[in-house]
Amino acid sequence: MTASNNYYGFVGFLSPAYAFTLYDQNGSPLNLTGVDAATMAFELFDINARTTIRGSGTITIVNASQGLVSYQWTFQDYEAISIANYRAYATAKLPGEAGPRAFLVGTVLFATFPGGAPVAVQDVNLDQVNGQNVPTTVNGISVPNGTVPVVVVVPSRVNAQSGDFAAGAIADLATLLALAGTSGDANTVNSLMGRLTKLRDLLSASLAVNLDATNSTHLGNIDTATSDLVADLDTLITNTGRIPASPAQEGGNLATLIPGVQGWIAATGPGTAGQDNALAFAQQVRKIALYNASPNNVPLEFDQTAAATSFPIPPGAFWIIDGALCTNVHVFPSVTLPINTTSGLYVKGWK
Repeated sequence: MTASNNYYGFVGFLSPAYAFTLYDQNGSPLNLTGVDAATMAFELFDINARTTIRGSGTITIVNASQGLVSYQWTFQDYEAISIANYRAYATAKLPGEAGPRAFLVGTVLFATFPGGAPVAVQDVNLDQVNGQNVPTTVNGISVPNGTVPVVVVVPSRVNAQSGDFAAGAIADLATLLALAGTSGDANTVNSLMGRLTKLRDLLSASLAVNLDATNSTHLGNIDTATSDLVADLDTLITNTGRIPASPAQEGGNLATLIPGVQGWIAATGPGTAGQDNALAFAQQVRKIALYNASPNNVPLEFDQTAAATSFPIPPGAFWIIDGALCTNVHVFPSVTLPINTTSGLYVKGWK
């Protein structure tokens, strides 16, 4: 669906708008009644560069019954438009149709105006900048609201004096000089210089540590009365020499904190067919080894009643269950099942 709606314009000039008529397949003006102009699109195709520019301007339906449409250029368009020949395209979705129709509108030629592009001046609200009111006084000078304040910056002298800084600055020079202090303030809290030198000396100091365990006492007798941090650290590090090499040497509960590794603990119990059987360990175990030497699946559970539908260990499978913390392994065999013997189920555990 094409039409001859050619346009000749100059880059940078917003006027005139591009007016064109859309035609149907029969060459008659297309009735645009009911079409929403906001859903229409306008594009330019550079014939030589083979690139496309999508228009950012406003499309207006000037006369719906006659298919007359207008496109208003924008400065954003001219950021992409160059001196070239373009084909102009538009789309419009008519009421009741599944999608928009595409139109080859015409040819657009842009050239450079001999006097150059115009300069656009737009109104700017100077009452606020980033949501903040523009100040009405600057350095004591009254500034009318809505005008741009001009701030004159006077460089300070290299040999600055306290009077060169306005009150309320981050730190006026007099305060800064007082914080700096003198050489006599070293290792004191009298000034900024004194505190910095104290930190320097603390960081560069050597810490003497006595690691002789023969001279130490129990940890409960650490001297906490002194305020000397170095002395407290010396006492703490020295007294750590009293921690025994083996928990068993200290006695009490310390010796039982870490259980020893024991040998196998075999679970005992029946393997009667068609019912739940509890195979018990002499004490709770953390790891369980299961080996099914029988020819049948063996449904089982840990510390709860087993049923025929319990998860089975298949024939020939060897499992190791870690972290079980189990006292009884329950089995529900379909046939009589030997326990911990040939052609049966081996159930072993250990701490």
